[in-house]
Amino acid sequence: MTSIGILLVVGLLMEFGGKFLPLGHLPGDIHITSEHGSFYFPIVTCVVERTAEFLRPLTANFSL
Repeated sequence: MTSIGILLVVGLLMEFGGKFLPLGHLPGDIHITSEHGSFYFPIVTCVVERTAEFLRPLTANFSL
């Protein structure tokens, strides 16, 4: 039951999280715009997400 709740919350954050969480538009992300097009590389967002992925298994063993 708990895993279903966690999946539901994660799914809702993925669907609607862009409105509330600024992931993908953090300070330090590279955004270059020119007359021929634009380039966007979310380097800081990648670092934050990768750190969260690394810490997730470490915290999975703790129970409340």
